[in-house]
Amino acid sequence: MKNGWVDLESEDLRTIYVQGCPSPSSSVVIKRELIQGGWNNDIRIGDDWYLYLSALYSGERTAAFTLKRLWKKHAGFSNVYDGRKRKEILEHLYIADLEKIMRDLKPRMNNSQYKALQNKHVYSLVELAKHNLIREFNIIKTARLLLKSCYLDFMQTLKSIPQVIRFGMQRVRDEKASKAGKAVSQ
Repeated sequence: MKNGWVDLESEDLRTIYVQGCPSPSSSVVIKRELIQGGWNNDIRIGDDWYLYLSALYSGERTAAFTLKRLWKKHAGFSNVYDGRKRKEILEHLYIADLEKIMRDLKPRMNNSQYKALQNKHVYSLVELAKHNLIREFNIIKTARLLLKSCYLDFMQTLKSIPQVIRFGMQRVRDEKASKAGKAVSQ
């Protein structure tokens, strides 16, 4: 670490960015030659994530980051991610976009990195299946999502089901606690 900046090499960057996109496009400075292809218009929400992963897997890369606040983000309703419902984020980012990322980058990824993306994808299919069952009572769509998940990785699907249920129950508890706290403060 030098002056609050941390240097990262290719493998560390790939590991971090496979888990998710930690840096919004408004906070990144990137060499022009790494983005010659520009934004992928087939990506619905995760275009910055796709761009970064494509750059990271096109060769050996280095980067630096700092936790110092160097800019302010204006969050408005025009942001493609902010304000979306969880179902939309699952459908567009963690299912449709992630399928494209996995398809396009699989030849350049090692097995553990690809597996991490696939596990995220399977979990999202299970979470969307839960949503379709509980909120929309759509048994056919629920079954299709679970079958797709099982086809990708049966054991990961079985691991994801209780995780998704726990996550949903925790969100319900948190919402109730938040509402109770607001009622008390009024």
